[in-house]
Amino acid sequence: MNAAVIMVSQGALALGGVIWGSAVAMTGTTYTLLGAAVLFLISLALARPLSIDFTGSLNFDPAPVTAFSHKLIYTPEPHDGPMSITVEFKVDCAHGREFVNLMKEVRLIHLRNGAYSWRLQEELTRPNTFCLEMIVPSWNEHLLQNERLTKTEKEVLEKAWSLHTGTTQPEERIYLSVSKELFMPRQCEFQPSTLPKNPPNL
Repeated sequence: MNAAVIMVSQGALALGGVIWGSAVAMTGTTYTLLGAAVLFLISLALARPLSIDFTGSLNFDPAPVTAFSHKLIYTPEPHDGPMSITVEFKVDCAHGREFVNLMKEVRLIHLRNGAYSWRLQEELTRPNTFCLEMIVPSWNEHLLQNERLTKTEKEVLEKAWSLHTGTTQPEERIYLSVSKELFMPRQCEFQPSTLPKNPPNL
């Protein structure tokens, strides 16, 4: 897209140079500048009625956060994180290649919409069982992921999820990282001795 814009703009500059150069050669500098001024004033007059207001139908309010339906032990704070989300799939071996190809698109969708780590793993103890794992920076980012999806992206996700052969929807698990708590300094539990400074000689 950027290359096309550059090519069109460069072509317009080259064409403009030919047109205005020919005008100067035929009519002279004075008449060419006057003609340019007239055309400029006409373009200003037409700019208002012919312009398109792209912001007229836009909503600049923050995206609403969809209510979360999972039963959680407690609701994290918006900035708690990072969050790890796993989804387990059971896929028929006949659709294994199709599932993996769809997951390539699912990976790009999740990375575009807030995840900074994404991987697909196959379980070795259960055949045709896959686990999707992605990490998002915070609880709020996880909630907003669905709000950022386009219609096309939702269709891709629905198609990938439809390959799950279980009787229920693919199982989703949510984990809150507590790694930072492992590195928090612990308070010393040692209490100073209460023995007198000069114990009696035994």
